[in-house]
Amino acid sequence: MRQLLALGNGISRLLHEDTIKKWPGEVWGCNNIYKEYPDKLTRLYGHRDVMLEASKYRDERGLSFEVWTGDKELIRLQSAVQSVTCPGEHRKDSGTTMISQALTEGHTVSVCGCDLGGRDIYTVRLHLHNKQSWVRRWRNMRRGFPSFDSAIRFIGYDHMPYIQAEDNEYGYYDRYRAELPHIPDQEYIAIFWLLYGKHYVYKRELNPMVKVRYIIGPRIGWETEYRRSIAEIFVSRGLVEVIAAAPADDDITADMTVTKRMNKDTLLKIAGLRAVPVHEDMTKAQLIERLSEEQ
Repeated sequence: MRQLLALGNGISRLLHEDTIKKWPGEVWGCNNIYKEYPDKLTRLYGHRDVMLEASKYRDERGLSFEVWTGDKELIRLQSAVQSVTCPGEHRKDSGTTMISQALTEGHTVSVCGCDLGGRDIYTVRLHLHNKQSWVRRWRNMRRGFPSFDSAIRFIGYDHMPYIQAEDNEYGYYDRYRAELPHIPDQEYIAIFWLLYGKHYVYKRELNPMVKVRYIIGPRIGWETEYRRSIAEIFVSRGLVEVIAAAPADDDITADMTVTKRMNKDTLLKIAGLRAVPVHEDMTKAQLIERLSEEQ
């Protein structure tokens, strides 16, 4: 049984670039990651158009990573492409195809950058798309592979309890569709902050209850509780006033000390993704200051 590193393209991957570069064994990835780690990558999965580009890129540069797919048309077009053998129900997206194939081959897998939705390094507005299906597919893989719990290890935030819970598949989606961090992890919130230039927090309760009093109409003087979003509508109509705000949530804030272990190349990459003007002669401290001040 081989231990391999499987890379997704969620922004949490930026927290672990040194781990990726030092990984001693096989490295699998999805879609455009071949442009970042062409020499490190050993196997690539992805969409047909990206795999055609990746195959050309590999051949022109004499690289050695393999291209794997379940796309029969791609296999017809590219004789050098390998065909996956994992169960058909796991071939709905690149990430779960990659993980299912690893489990089918009997590997143990360290997973990095598979954030189960939310912000993506390459696709700017992916978080606005509902990716609850990714959560369902991971849970389906767990049901299909008895070895899943022992064979899968997440680098960084551990999604395993969420996958094992088999409920609340909206938990991540409700947050990332609101353009908030969906992972309750201080380091993830820090990378979110660096990438998007705001002081984000993870709110445990997105729509808490607030106490209101009716100030007009037949219910005048009556006190009750509504979800904050409903209370705000009634306040805007002049029907109620808020008399007790929601209790302070136990919000999770960014742990910016994570920047101390980031290498300079990662910080330059983040600046490039944000189009923040920097130059390579800047020190790590200067880059962190620039990324922190830009809004």
